[in-house]
Amino acid sequence: MGSASGPGGPRGANTPTQPLGHLGRYALMERIGAGGFGAVYKAWDAEANRAVAIKACTLGEEMHPRFLREAELASALRHPNITEVYESGIEGDTPFIVQELLAGEDLSALIARREPARLSSKITIIRGVADALEYSHRAGVIHRDIKPANVRVLPDGKVKLMDFGIAKLLGSSNNLTKSGIGVGSIGYMSPEQVSGDPVDERSDIFGLGVLAYELLSFQAPFRNDNLFRLLEMIVKEDPDPLTEVADVPLDVAAVIARAMDKEPSKRFSSAAEMRDALPPGDEQPEPDRPPILVVEDDLAVREGLRGLLEDEGYRALGAADGREALEIASDPVTAPGLILLDLRMPVMDGWQFLDAWRARRPAARCPVVLLSGLSYIRDAPGVADFLSKPVDSERLLACVRRLYGAPPPR
Repeated sequence: MGSASGPGGPRGANTPTQPLGHLGRYALMERIGAGGFGAVYKAWDAEANRAVAIKACTLGEEMHPRFLREAELASALRHPNITEVYESGIEGDTPFIVQELLAGEDLSALIARREPARLSSKITIIRGVADALEYSHRAGVIHRDIKPANVRVLPDGKVKLMDFGIAKLLGSSNNLTKSGIGVGSIGYMSPEQVSGDPVDERSDIFGLGVLAYELLSFQAPFRNDNLFRLLEMIVKEDPDPLTEVADVPLDVAAVIARAMDKEPSKRFSSAAEMRDALPPGDEQPEPDRPPILVVEDDLAVREGLRGLLEDEGYRALGAADGREALEIASDPVTAPGLILLDLRMPVMDGWQFLDAWRARRPAARCPVVLLSGLSYIRDAPGVADFLSKPVDSERLLACVRRLYGAPPPR
């Protein structure tokens, strides 16, 4: 990565924007995860004046062809239910992909919390993934790694299919993997992937069936600690009937069972056919109250406060500085109903955020609670309350209930 202060390097206290490093024209602001090929960063595109997500391939030159193949395939796909790829490039010996930065959570995180609860909301998610697959299949691209971790559920309930890292063109013989070796995520692979046989769009339909089974029942259909036994189950055994492990209508269970048939020819012939066999989901996504926005540059503190709020049943988003908070607050989809604001932060501190926040129309604002380790702070017009750090959890929750309201019933 070309930067005088690369990841792990020194961070200047007086520089308005002090990135971790750079890839091309993009300033890497925060590492936000890891993908199949390496690191994922939140970055700032000064030319387009927007935050983006950047996937950087850090696993060595032997992985570059597959990584660049993902960039080629994904950048050609433009659909509301597929993560948009803006461009790709290479800096030194590091290829990278620039894509839209998504709010919300991975479906795997929601399933771990046994959410959403409503059947119609689950159907909406399944139908959204099916829409994405129908489009990509018509474009000649099979995903080959359909799983909850590759589905992002946005704050408004819509979904985005992510990570075309092992995708392949239908009919292509240039597989970039050794013949006879299946690719995919164990537990979500189709029988033909496990066996190393040729795959087509029906393999993605099997994966969508597995994802749907897990979403509807909150348990994976194929589970075993022994890898070889797990693979045998995928190839030879049917999972427990969905109606025995979840409160699911018979017609919905029949759709999922057909999608997971061991024989590809017995599955749905297209993702659209599977989608249309399901009942309608929510005509509109399940209405959500605005999220609570936690603005804090210390990742551990930020995630700790988010976790506390989410354990209580609130929906909480995080921002690492005032500028990111303004971006989130400016988006109608993520506009918060309450802001917990740290004062001392890089890039844009809490005072600077408040100046920008007070310039907004009153109807566009929400209550702000200041968080600070200082025992005394100067007067802050428009601030609803102040909490000392380290924040007492009971005081925080009492403040949130007073200013925002009780959490929704579970």
